[in-house]
Amino acid sequence: MKRYIPLLLTVLLLLSACGAKKAAPAQTPVPESKPAVQSSQKDVKPDAVISDEPEQDAAAETDWLTVYSPVFDSYKDLFVVVEAYKQGSDAPVDLSASDYDLGDNLSLFLESMATPGFCLSDIDSNGTPELIVGLMTDDYFYSRIIAGLFTIEDGTPKNVFTSYTRSRYCLSSDGGFIYEGSDGAAYSDYYHCSLFGSTLNTDYGVYSDGDNGFFRFENGSRESAEKIEGISREQFSEYYNKLDSMIIDPPEYTMMDTDY
Repeated sequence: MKRYIPLLLTVLLLLSACGAKKAAPAQTPVPESKPAVQSSQKDVKPDAVISDEPEQDAAAETDWLTVYSPVFDSYKDLFVVVEAYKQGSDAPVDLSASDYDLGDNLSLFLESMATPGFCLSDIDSNGTPELIVGLMTDDYFYSRIIAGLFTIEDGTPKNVFTSYTRSRYCLSSDGGFIYEGSDGAAYSDYYHCSLFGSTLNTDYGVYSDGDNGFFRFENGSRESAEKIEGISREQFSEYYNKLDSMIIDPPEYTMMDTDY
């Protein structure tokens, strides 16, 4: 009997091991993941995204250079006279056939010897770009003068202002214009102006009036201002320096074709 005991113990150990394996808890199966979205499905966009883009504003498609073509033609007429004067002609200036009277610009271009340039800029942000005509020159004084400003009124170019040496407009850093005028050392004008549509309004300014002294005014020209007050020479100089510091260089110009 004793010789069977080791064999019996071995069988019992084997049975015990098999029972332990069966008693182990079953593993919870991992759920299958959903099929991946196909690439063709990823490309599908909501209707709001794939809808047609809105049509461009008609104003953005306007050929403004064509609209302003009468102004360019008038500058061609002006430069016929400019070139004649450069050649020594003393014939009287006759620009009556032109659509726009640019006689003030004659002395400006003759004195500066500048080439006319232009650019389009919506100065008053009303959707209609203004035509700025300037002087293409390396001379710092003349390069900042706006020879002429034009806008569109009822579909036609309108001249807002033109400059000459003693009565000139320059661009201001705040989107307006600085006017500088002089009838001599004792008669000087410095204004700040703003453009509204086709109208140039004078906001405020100072002027010297010979023996009458120095004055500051607001809202309107010096003849029709809502408020006019006398100031000292020192105050006049301060206002002048402030306005002069606001003058900026115009945008880059494109050379104007003045040849027929």
